[in-house]
Amino acid sequence: YIAMALLVGFGWLAVGGVLAVAYGGMTAGPYYDAVWHAVLVGFVFSMIFAHALLIFPAVLGHPVPYRPRFYLPLALLQAGLVVRLVGDLALNPVLRRWGGLANALAVLLFFALMLMTALQGDDGRWCFVRRCSSRVPDRGRVQDEGWLTEDERISSGVACPGFPIEAEFRTKDG
Repeated sequence: YIAMALLVGFGWLAVGGVLAVAYGGMTAGPYYDAVWHAVLVGFVFSMIFAHALLIFPAVLGHPVPYRPRFYLPLALLQAGLVVRLVGDLALNPVLRRWGGLANALAVLLFFALMLMTALQGDDGRWCFVRRCSSRVPDRGRVQDEGWLTEDERISSGVACPGFPIEAEFRTKDG
């Protein structure tokens, strides 16, 4: 997936370069739009899609495993950009709008899929974040507002492995 997104991104950079050479004197209009969208949407967003699987886990401190579904927003981004550039070069504003809409949907879909994948454990189960507010079950001691220790997460069975989830514990008396 990463290699495919990188290759496609560099392909869009090349398309943007060819269009810049062909229509380089433009400062506005559909040809100018085509050059900039090939570079800024095609190249930049393909690079974001490619590197997200490496960057998000480093920032979140939680693995975001590859899933084949990540190809869907990547393909939608490329298809939308082709439609937009055809609309630009053919001076067809309807195609430009549809291509732009497809690109916006691709970006939203990508981030939704990344969030969904981050909230799923490696086995596909959903993990939800909640706050600790009372006692740890069967221990009779007060748990501070904060993260559970790894042992407490494992013994309570509420958290997905490897994901720092806080769980809401309540005893019968409150």
